[in-house]
Amino acid sequence: MTVIDRHRRRVYTAESILSRMLDNCASSGNPSVTLDSITLTLAREARFSTIADVQRYADRIMALPEVVARLGHRPPVTVRARRSAADKAHYEPDTAVIAIPESGPGRAMLRELVVLHELAHHFDTSNGATHGPQFVDAYLTLLEVVMDPQVALALRLLLSHNDVPTSLAHS
Repeated sequence: MTVIDRHRRRVYTAESILSRMLDNCASSGNPSVTLDSITLTLAREARFSTIADVQRYADRIMALPEVVARLGHRPPVTVRARRSAADKAHYEPDTAVIAIPESGPGRAMLRELVVLHELAHHFDTSNGATHGPQFVDAYLTLLEVVMDPQVALALRLLLSHNDVPTSLAHS
């Protein structure tokens, strides 16, 4: 049975807007944004130089006590360089592998938001749509615990603007 991923495009749209907001905050030196009349101060996003840096980061996140307490214990993930010329990262659930381009235009994927997105797939054990409710819940949890609650709130608002339902567990 094929599960339709109804919210994939909408999640990517919201994430793309958040990504641009984080980029603009970093380049302008002003971490403040206003969404729905709420002024948020967005944490600076980590950037990575190598796949080894991403692997160390992922290992550290997977071991954080609050992540384990809120999302459960999951086996480790392996991070590898994506072999194709595609400029996107992806998660391989059968092998628990995160593949991220390390060169070319895809090098822009070596950022915290992308890594947390892929880790959220690892924590989604629902066997449902890959961008369904459990994925969204895991992603918001990771943003809240690892980056900052205001980054999670920004994504929650952007998801809402894109008609993606979110759990109230992290409000």
